[in-house]
Amino acid sequence: MTSQWPWENGMFRKSQAAQYRTSPSLSEGRRSMLEKVTKSDAEWRRLLTPEQYRITREKGTERPWSGRYHDFNGTGVYLCVCCGSRLFSSREKYAVPGKWPTFWAPIAPRNVKTRREI
Repeated sequence: MTSQWPWENGMFRKSQAAQYRTSPSLSEGRRSMLEKVTKSDAEWRRLLTPEQYRITREKGTERPWSGRYHDFNGTGVYLCVCCGSRLFSSREKYAVPGKWPTFWAPIAPRNVKTRREI
C-alpha cells in the first residue's frame, strides 16, 4: 500500500535532487504550504517518470552522484515533483564530498518530513 502523502514514501530521503525542479526566482513556486495530493497509483504512474515514481512512492533512492541537479549550481527554489510545494532554496544548499547535495534548512519546515537513516 502506498501513501497519498509523498513525504511518507521517501520523497525527501537524502535530498534527492533529481526530484526537484528549480524556478528562476526564489519568490516563485506554486505552493507555499503543504497540501494533500490524493491520486490513485495509476495516476501517479502516469504523471511521474519511472525513477520519480520509484523514489517518491516506493521509498527508493537516487543512484549516488547522479541526477539532473547533482552538480547544479544555479539559483532558485527546489519544488516537490508530486505537489509543487516549495522545499529548499539554493541559498541553503551545500556540497559534502562523496554525498548527495544537501540543504541545511528547508524553506518551510512543515513542507519537509525528515527521518533518521541507519
